[in-house]
Parts: sequence; C-alpha cells; structure tokens
Amino acid sequence: MSDLFGIKEGDVKAAEAETVRKLAADRAAELENLSPDLRTYASGNPDADIVLLKMVDEQRIRSDLAAQETRQQMNELREQIAQMRQKPPIH
Repeated sequence: MSDLFGIKEGDVKAAEAETVRKLAADRAAELENLSPDLRTYASGNPDADIVLLKMVDEQRIRSDLAAQETRQQMNELREQIAQMRQKPPIH
C-alpha cells in the first residue's frame, strides 16, 4: 500500500512533517509576542491558549500603565501641596 490514490506514502509523510514544522514555527512566532514569564509558561505547556495569554499580557500592561499614571498624578498633587504650604497665608 505504498500508493494511496496516486499519492506515495513518502510524499504523505513529507507533507505531514512540513505541516508540523509550519505549526511549530507559527507557535514560536506567537510566543515571541508574549512577556518572558508567559513565554516560559507557554513553552512548558503546549496546550496553553496563546490568545488568552496575549489578553492576560495586554491587561497586565494596561494595569501597569494605569498604576504609573496614578503615581505620577499623586506626585504632582504632593508637589502642589508642598508649594501651597510654602506660600505665605493671604490676609
């Protein structure tokens, strides 16, 4: 049974191997877009959902940016309060 519908068994195996290589390359490219921690997790868990991990990563980034903005606003408010305390009272 070396020929199946005119296709040689070796050709089928070569096509399967090429498909596996392409899938592995696609997954590697997807992993490149993740943070190092999630990349490590996904590498050790081949069934990990890359789309879900990307969403987690994006949410973490948004959260980090929001926290940074809040810190910046708090620092600005502290500076304003310090400046107000330095001004002499108006009589």
